[in-house]
Amino acid sequence: MTISKGRDAVDLALINDSEKGDVIVTQDYGVASLALGRSAYAIGNSGLIYDNNNIDKLMFERFLGQKVRRAGRKGGKTFNPKKRTKEDDERFERNLFNDFGQGIKYMNKQEILDYLKEKNVLHEVTEHKVVYNMEEVSQIDIPYPEAEAKNLFVRDDKKRNYYLITKKKADKKRLI
Repeated sequence: MTISKGRDAVDLALINDSEKGDVIVTQDYGVASLALGRSAYAIGNSGLIYDNNNIDKLMFERFLGQKVRRAGRKGGKTFNPKKRTKEDDERFERNLFNDFGQGIKYMNKQEILDYLKEKNVLHEVTEHKVVYNMEEVSQIDIPYPEAEAKNLFVRDDKKRNYYLITKKKADKKRLI
């Protein structure tokens, strides 16, 4: 998949490719709002669940902050995001894998394995260290190395917005 370098190009590609029920991980309120509009779920990287009860307020606060910054007023200065804490990680995992605030029951690893066994679904589990690029993938021993990756973790040029894109089927021919 090739995405242009244009402003918000990755955001728009992500949203255009999303479907009802997809989970979008973002710290960008605008992307979260667009995801909700497509009946997808949105969660911040620190575990904040975006929903129809809070997105309008968050978008309005973002608008006011932009207005103050553009006017050059005191108090309009932006700061780098705070370093992630263990509590952020725990909240993110709890909200993503427990019920996502929507009454959805996500299963933990053992529950998934038990379910597959109960349904007689042939499966294979391979665990490996975290890898960040294809070069690192080539250095670990995994079965079926010819298989294509279906997850993509991307960020914008300014390292402010991060996205985890998970596709059901890789499509190398599609250009955006």
